[in-house]
Amino acid sequence: MLIPKLLWPLLVYKIFSTTVEATEAKINKFTRRWLGVSPDLTEVAMYCRKPKLRLPLKSILEEYKCGKARLLSMLEDSEDPVVKTVQPTIKTEKRDLVINDIRLNEDSRRVQKAVQQPQQGQWTNWDNALQKSLTWNKIWHMAPHQINFFIRSVYDLLPSNANLKEEAHICRREKYLNPTKELEDAGYRAVVMPIEVGARGFIGSSI
Repeated sequence: MLIPKLLWPLLVYKIFSTTVEATEAKINKFTRRWLGVSPDLTEVAMYCRKPKLRLPLKSILEEYKCGKARLLSMLEDSEDPVVKTVQPTIKTEKRDLVINDIRLNEDSRRVQKAVQQPQQGQWTNWDNALQKSLTWNKIWHMAPHQINFFIRSVYDLLPSNANLKEEAHICRREKYLNPTKELEDAGYRAVVMPIEVGARGFIGSSI
């Protein structure tokens, strides 16, 4: 029920796709938190229909494009003389495509993006693996953290040694993004190079 209520003002009013993308980014943030997965889970895993684990989520941006195409077709084919006189022009991407073509194009874009992801896109090489589709009914009846484990295992987000090391590296790098920007705004040149320092025993008080 939420998506139709959200799509209606997006279709009726003149709202650009960049605004819809920003709205979807906020929705994705809370969806990841609800699923219990890390913030770096890509939108490919959330909305693509071709991965080995298909979630029952819908992309607001994709539904927005399909809705615009549907509305444009409805107005162009209208027999109402007022509509024909006005000759409405609706800005929409790929207006020459039907809704199915738009969805196929979105999925193709997501698969191409997944191929370029060395970690979360490994499923693109699982030729013999069967796809598992999750419905909302299945999710509601799952044990706690089961959906979390499914997603993390398919997209290699489980807390392995390699993943924990990568997350720590990303955390250290993001920690200095704001100071780096402040230095660059002040006219300095700054380069962030996080390094990991290990030690055995206790550090001497003279250091």
